[in-house]
Amino acid sequence: MKSLFTLLFASCIAFTTAAPLAAQTLITSEYEGTIPASIANFVLSSFGLSARNDIDYYTVTYTMNNLGGVQDTVSGLYVCPSAATTNALFPTLVYQHGTTNTKFDVPTRSQPGADLPYLYATQGYAVLAPDFLNMGDDQEGFHPYVHARTEALAALRMMEAMTAEPAYADVINSQLFLTGYSQGGHASMALHEILIEEFPNIEVTAAAHMSGPYSLSDIMLNEVALSSDAFGAPGFMPYTLASYQEVYGNIYTDLSEVFKPEFVSPVQAFVDGYETGAVGLSVLNQQLIDGLAAAGNDSMTVELFPASYVADLRANPDHPLRIALEDNDTYDFVNPTPTRLYYCLGDDQVNPLNSPFAADTMTALGATNTVAVELGPTLDHGQCVVPAVSESVDFFEDFQQIISSTNQIADAYEWTYIQNVEGLRIYTNEDEQEYQVNLFDATGRQLQTVRYRSGQLIDLSGISTSWAAVQVFDQEGRTTSKSIVIR
Repeated sequence: MKSLFTLLFASCIAFTTAAPLAAQTLITSEYEGTIPASIANFVLSSFGLSARNDIDYYTVTYTMNNLGGVQDTVSGLYVCPSAATTNALFPTLVYQHGTTNTKFDVPTRSQPGADLPYLYATQGYAVLAPDFLNMGDDQEGFHPYVHARTEALAALRMMEAMTAEPAYADVINSQLFLTGYSQGGHASMALHEILIEEFPNIEVTAAAHMSGPYSLSDIMLNEVALSSDAFGAPGFMPYTLASYQEVYGNIYTDLSEVFKPEFVSPVQAFVDGYETGAVGLSVLNQQLIDGLAAAGNDSMTVELFPASYVADLRANPDHPLRIALEDNDTYDFVNPTPTRLYYCLGDDQVNPLNSPFAADTMTALGATNTVAVELGPTLDHGQCVVPAVSESVDFFEDFQQIISSTNQIADAYEWTYIQNVEGLRIYTNEDEQEYQVNLFDATGRQLQTVRYRSGQLIDLSGISTSWAAVQVFDQEGRTTSKSIVIR
């Protein structure tokens, strides 16, 4: 049984848009169960939180391109307020997980209720938590660790694919929140950047990136990898190099080029055993610590590498590893989103300079509401999780909007719709009955109300929003709701 919110080495939101993405496929969606609020509260108490609702959880598989540009099947976890106890439309929250011991220690395989996606769902969010490429049910290939684009696309493709799942599409509003811890902080920042730069029609409501290695090419390289200071997680270094070799193909031709002879064997065993989880990151990390200690180097990660390699890496601005690290920095973009970067000064796995450095850079580029928030001068990486997550919940609550219906009866009657440039046509299973149709925006403001019979045209030309919640009331006062994209 996993420990609460497993974050070993923990390097270690409604998706709608006026411009739909290229189609991705939802392959499977399996309802796994419901967790009552009373049970969830046992876990939430350590975060100073209480559940607002029961939660349902699903495991899903969907498609995204792999490193070779070929569509692959990947997996993710979906957790949402329970359909049995709620009748509202909720924001989407995308949660991205931290570094794990093996490729199987991912959200879809976590103990039900004992992982952060479940926590956020108890607070009134529809939570999407991708496992990442080559992790979870996607068992072929080495995970492209801290590779920004595939981290972002694993989430983005899940957001798109889940619009085909009614348990998601029918309960979400237009708000989108982003968060993740450690590697997940790097991944959530990567998603944030790609949404702003490549998908401007998808608005991010707020973001809370937590304890992430945003500055790989500067802070993580110079203050960790090339530093003479002791570092308790040297396994991150070979994990990153092996990842970038998979992605770019030019980091090394043989591990002996980049590691001293005594470290080649354990690193090779980790790489070779990754597919099956035979050699976990924890094993590699301890082997490297022991090897460095035996050489009298007290976990100085720079001592993993031959002196000639270190000299070239320091002197050559075009070094392949340096270029790869720069390609995966995740802070150098113009950010209009309210954003908090939570971190702790005692972090022993992700250098705490990352967060203020990233916030200062984004502010210099024009961000007006991006702030690095330090949560504890002595808290280490694991100890920082609870205050960071608690602060993120409080921060998001300032923006969160839940559209509720006071008289909704789920599945009281069936209705479908067609929406195009002409307008909106709703088709019910009782053609002769007269209905009342109300349209609301994401803030709950009523956009339109009409008396309606099945198949009539509703003119949407005067509506400027890209999304609306549609409520249909029958003559008995019963109502059901769906969300639509306004085209």
